Amino acid sequence: MKKILLTTAAVLCFALPATAQETETAAPVKQNAYLAFRLGGSRMNMKMDGEKENKSVFSLSGAIGTKIADGVRAELEVMTYGNYEENERDGTDRFDYKHSAVNFSLNVLKDFDVGKVKPYIGGGLGFAVFHDELKYDYTDGIWHYWGKRNENNTVFSANVQAGIAIPVTEVVSVDFNARYTYFGNYKFFDDALKMENKATNFMAGIRLDF
Repeated sequence: MKKILLTTAAVLCFALPATAQETETAAPVKQNAYLAFRLGGSRMNMKMDGEKENKSVFSLSGAIGTKIADGVRAELEVMTYGNYEENERDGTDRFDYKHSAVNFSLNVLKDFDVGKVKPYIGGGLGFAVFHDELKYDYTDGIWHYWGKRNENNTVFSANVQAGIAIPVTEVVSVDFNARYTYFGNYKFFDDALKMENKATNFMAGIRLDF
C-alpha cells in the first residue's frame, strides 16, 4: 500500500507543474461577438397616394452580432432614418408634414477572406416603425381649421446588402456598407393616405470584435 501511495504522489508531482505550465502558456481564446456603428445617407423612395417623392435623409445604425458558422455571422441591428419634411403655403393656409422611421432587423452575413480586406454580402428581415406628423392651419369657406396629427405605423421590412471591412487592428475594422431596403405599405390619418417606402443606403463606420 505504501508503495502505491509513493508512486501516486510522484506522478502528481510531475503532472501538476506540467499542467500549470500549460495553463500559463495557453493562448487566449478570441471571442466571436462584435459591435458595429455606422452613419451615412439614405435615399428614400416614397409614393404617397400614387405621387412619387425621392428624398435624401441622414441615417444612423448600431448592431450587435456574433459568429454562427465558419465565415457566417448574425446580428441584431437598429437603424434610424432622419426626418423628411415638406412645407406648403398658400396665402394664409399652411401645411407642415414630417416623415421618419426606425428599422429593426435580424441580418445574416457571409464574410470572404481575400487578404487585407474582407468583403461580405447578406440580408435581413424585420420590422419598421414609421412616424407621420401633420400640422395644418387653413380656411375652407367660412370655416377655419387648425391642429396637429401624429401617427405611428409598424410594417414588415426586408433588406439585401453588401460591404467591405478593412481591419485596422485585431479589434477595430472600418466598415463600408450599401443596401436596399423594402418596407411594407400602410395607410394613415384614418386611412386617408397610403404610403409606400423603399430606401437605398450608403454608410460607413467601425466594427469592434471581441
